[in-house]
Amino acid sequence: MKAYKYKWGIVVLHYKVMEVTLQCIKSLINIYGSDMMVVVVDNGSDDETTQDLIRYSLKKKNIQIIISKNNLGFSRGNNLGYLYLKRQGCDFIILLNNDVIMFQQDFIEKIEEEYAQSKFDILGPAIIDRQGRIVTSYPQKPVHSTIWAIYLGQITCIVKWVLSFIKLDVKLAGYIANKQNKEIGFDSRLRYENVLISGCCIVFSKEYIKKFDGLNPNTFMYLEEEILFARANKNYLKIVYTPAVKIIHIGEAATSCLLGKGEAQKRRFKYLNQFKSFFVLKEELKKR
Repeated sequence: MKAYKYKWGIVVLHYKVMEVTLQCIKSLINIYGSDMMVVVVDNGSDDETTQDLIRYSLKKKNIQIIISKNNLGFSRGNNLGYLYLKRQGCDFIILLNNDVIMFQQDFIEKIEEEYAQSKFDILGPAIIDRQGRIVTSYPQKPVHSTIWAIYLGQITCIVKWVLSFIKLDVKLAGYIANKQNKEIGFDSRLRYENVLISGCCIVFSKEYIKKFDGLNPNTFMYLEEEILFARANKNYLKIVYTPAVKIIHIGEAATSCLLGKGEAQKRRFKYLNQFKSFFVLKEELKKR
């Protein structure tokens, strides 16, 4: 049994892709056994995987299943598990995509060491591939930190949506991403404070948990990282990115399942929901 200084809980958001979710859960069990409280949120799968999850959880005393009849999206789906763990008195809560693999044996210990030094409110790990190479594009600066930048972001979403019908949106998206990456200048091998972190694995400390009931619930998908950054900035919260803790992120399994195999359809879904999420980010910025 592992002894931690604080009470921990992990939320895994599931949608339809059972083999991916099981891979994530098994990676947690391999490290923590039954010592870690794990909440799996079935985010409106409404298929046989829901019953599969229930049957699996009955064999594991530390795994709790929460079933949502509807797909609530990323933030609200995660918030179901977050609120459950908050009511259980957890000091730290990790929101984990189901397509994440945990492998680092001292993952929690390293985070507790970081907390002892920095008293962070929000933490993001490095994302690596199976060969151990850091592949994440995070940390980042917030690209849309002003109202005018948000308007530009929404216009860009509209343009990319239109261009997707003639297969030119990918070139525009690639150009923008390349330009932003050149301007950011972060080294993912170094530790940073108050930067954008990836939404595939977010660690919240007890101070954040006391103040908030999870993520901003007003988005379906996309821009959650920027909205969280805006909330942290407004409330003088500390975000830490540290390569001392690492995860493997497979990719957007749930999104692919939601949209099927059509790549153009998947991109249009992204542009549309990014456009909507910009309104939420705008409201978050106005609260300052």
